[in-house]
Order: sequence, then C-alpha cells, then structure tokens
Amino acid sequence: MARKGENIYKRRDGRWEARLNIGYDVDGKTKYKYIYADSYKEVKHKKKLAELEIFNLENAENNLNSKQKKSIITFEMAARDWLRTKQIGTKDSTLSNYDSLLKKHILPLLGKYPLFKMNTEFIEGFLNKLLSSGRADGKGGLSPATVQMILAVIKGVFKHANAKYICDFDRIKIKKDEKSAKTLTSQEQMKLAQSLCENIDNIKLGVLLCLTTGIRVGELCALRWENIDLAEETLFIKQTMQRVGNTTKSNGKAKTKVIITSPKSKSAVRKIPIPLFLITYMREFVAKPKAFLLSGEENKFIEPRTVQLKFKSYLKDAEIDDMNFHGLRHSFATRWAEEGFDAKCSSEILGHASVNITLAKYVHSSFDLKRNNINKLNAKITDLRK
Repeated sequence: MARKGENIYKRRDGRWEARLNIGYDVDGKTKYKYIYADSYKEVKHKKKLAELEIFNLENAENNLNSKQKKSIITFEMAARDWLRTKQIGTKDSTLSNYDSLLKKHILPLLGKYPLFKMNTEFIEGFLNKLLSSGRADGKGGLSPATVQMILAVIKGVFKHANAKYICDFDRIKIKKDEKSAKTLTSQEQMKLAQSLCENIDNIKLGVLLCLTTGIRVGELCALRWENIDLAEETLFIKQTMQRVGNTTKSNGKAKTKVIITSPKSKSAVRKIPIPLFLITYMREFVAKPKAFLLSGEENKFIEPRTVQLKFKSYLKDAEIDDMNFHGLRHSFATRWAEEGFDAKCSSEILGHASVNITLAKYVHSSFDLKRNNINKLNAKITDLRK
C-alpha cells in the first residue's frame, strides 16, 4: 500500500519505506535516499527530518508559508528572469548571445532542476559533458571558450537569483586549448595583396584595408565614407556590424538580424593611419559621406558573413591555404612585431585595452624570424671561428 504523492510504501516484510529525492546526476536521473520505519507515522516523521537536514531548511517554518514551500524555483525560471533584467544596459549582440547559449546548450539540460538541488559537483559534471560529447543537440563537444561563456551565464543566473545554496563557482575552471590562429607568411601576404589589387572592387579594397590595418570584419562592414579622411590619410573606427539572433519571435521561429552598434570596448573606438599605397585606390571609390565603403551606397550594406565568403574565394584565387578572416588581424599584428615596431602602438591600432592582449593573443612570430634572431644573437660566437 502506498500513500499517493508522498513516496511512502509498505513493504512485504511489514516495514514502511519512504523515498526521498536528494537531487539529480549529470544525465538527469533522479537520486534517492531510502528511509525505513515500523509504522507509516514514524517513517513520515523521519522523512520530514531528513528533508530538513539535507536541504538545511530548519528555519523554513518561520520564513515561508505553505504556498511558498510548494513554489520551488527552477533554473529555467531564474534564467528567464535574469535575462529579462539584462534587457536594459546590455548590447543587443551580447543579449542575443546569452539567449542563444541558454536555448541551445543550457536550458535543455538544466532548465527543469530546482536551484537548491544544483551543487558545484553537478555543474562541473554538466560542463565536462559539454566539453566531451554531451551537447543538447547531440553533436560533438563544445570548445573550451564556448563552455567558459556558458559558465559565465550560469554564474550570472545564480547571482541574480541570490540562491542560498549557490555553487562554489570559484573552484570551477575551464582549461582552454592553446591553439594558435593561422596567420599569413610575409610571402602569402604579398601574394594576397597583389591578387586583391587585380580587378579591385569595393569588397577587395575592404579586405586589403583589413590586411594592412588589422581592423575587424564587423568594423569594416560598418565603415562609411564619412569615417574616412583621405586628405589626412586616416580612418575612424566608431561602429561595428554584427548578425545576431533576434530575440523577438515571428510565427514561433526566432530569426536573425543585422545590427550596427558601438564597438566592443572604449579602446576599440580609434583613429588609424591609412597606408599610402591604398590612398590612390580609395580615391577611385569615393562616394557620398553616408555611403558604406563596401557597397558605395547609403541604404545598402555588405554584412560580415558575405565578406567572409568572398574572402575564401580570394584565398583560392591567390593559391593560399584556407584560413579564417580574423587571421588577417593576427597577420597584421605579427608583421608589426617582426619589424620590431612599438607594441603599445600596435595595441592602440588594433583597439586593445592593453598591450598584454596584443602580445598574448595576436602576435605569432614566424619560424624565419626566430631563425634570424638566433643568428643575430650568436653572430659574435660565429666570428670566433675566423
């Protein structure tokens, strides 16, 4: 005989058994604690004491009414409320990224769990599963960088909820892969530049500008002629373009949208010298002040993913191995360092908040440079043989 809704049963041996939900494992399966007594009244009392002990709710009688006790906040409820509060003061692109991470990777696996039943070990297991092969969509593991962003969202949700049983997030660390981005060699950079200058058009001109100044693809797409001063041979980076998820649903389906917004940081707003050889090419494409550089029109823009696809074809034309568009930015920083130019100056041109970011993430010394430096360093030793 069972008491409906209480998880209390009478066993065949005459004893009473109570089953207590004590949480969930990483695969979402419920974990139970079993309590035994000789009577229904006794086992029910023991179960209640166990609940108070496990969930540390000794003072709940004084703080919560019966309705509140039944109202357990799930992670999804807290996440939705957290996302709502982020609507004000958060850039559309950032908000879209939060929404995408929640929908794709977090809520499908964590949404149903009550906050107070999620501890540090649970979150660590969840993150490790994402890193391996346990994505919500059933595909391969996520990159450490993506999982790091997911952890940041989870932290934000718990902080917002001010949960009494908040996880010890400080001990959770995501180990990042030390992968270096592909950069162009000096020879490849020259080949690409020469190829772009053949039958040059607006987009080729833009790619050439990224190659020689290190600006981001989003900054290029948002660049208008009013931001370019050919007389002073300078350009001003004031905006960036991104395609983001549209949090406003239409016909039940979320759509994407292109936005033009301020750069990612204050340091990204900057003034950059234009290479002298580019000035002549740019004069051929001058348009109205409000016109975009890449389209030559005021009401027509070329979005980042279109430029990235074009870039792939330009690499093939120049017979250069495939690489990401962002590799142009890395290549610019690397050439700058190879020439022995000032790192602070490079950091300001790239729009970084500190020189450390430039040196750690964007400077990839070539093997030829290492060889030349080794030889220069040991030149005097070589002279000893003479």
